[in-house]
Amino acid sequence: MRILKIAVLAAVVMFFFFCANTQAEMARVIVNCWTDNFTDTAQRQMGINVEVQDSTYLDPPSLVKQISVKAPDGSVLSIHPTNNWLHTNGVYYKGFYASDFKYGKIPGGTYHVTVTPFSGSAITESDSVIATFLPVASINSPVNDETVGATPTFRWTAVSGATHYRLRLWNNTRNEPVFWYYNRILTTDFNTVTMPPGALKPNCTYQLRIEARSGSQDLDLRSQSDWVTFKTGSW
Repeated sequence: MRILKIAVLAAVVMFFFFCANTQAEMARVIVNCWTDNFTDTAQRQMGINVEVQDSTYLDPPSLVKQISVKAPDGSVLSIHPTNNWLHTNGVYYKGFYASDFKYGKIPGGTYHVTVTPFSGSAITESDSVIATFLPVASINSPVNDETVGATPTFRWTAVSGATHYRLRLWNNTRNEPVFWYYNRILTTDFNTVTMPPGALKPNCTYQLRIEARSGSQDLDLRSQSDWVTFKTGSW
């Protein structure tokens, strides 16, 4: 009986050792590309998200050896498998500027992304974009350094071509998000929105940015307003 127990224990240990040292194999790659515009046009970007999955779940950088991008103009770019890993939303992301491309201009067309894993075969997927840019919104209210109440109304200029807007709002005092990419996201079809009760805290400093988007949530035209810093009063 003791010998049997030892054998069972050894088998269990070997099983977990095998599982721990078995490299999951890549099963799927999802690519999303878009243009991103800013007030400073030198900051215009071609953003690329790459999602890598095995057969059951999204995998961290330990699965991926190399990510390369072939742009429509023949430029070959790279996304670093660890430095460009956004663990908070489970994708690889990098923004490329005009200077990263062969002719100093962000090209429209099809971007081919090849992901090479440590184990298994490489997968190439693509996404097509047009190299145009949404205009940038200007925030009208609040203005910089303004003190607002508990439920202020934010207003910004309408962006031609935008179908909806997303708010990025950060509590500087507490160093935490209110509405953010990796937290809750507040989306509106209008260029005005009133904060719900409890969203803002008293006696805090905040930063607000408006992101305009065209089409669906993952289409390829975006723009970012400048940041506006404001304060809340006591209530």
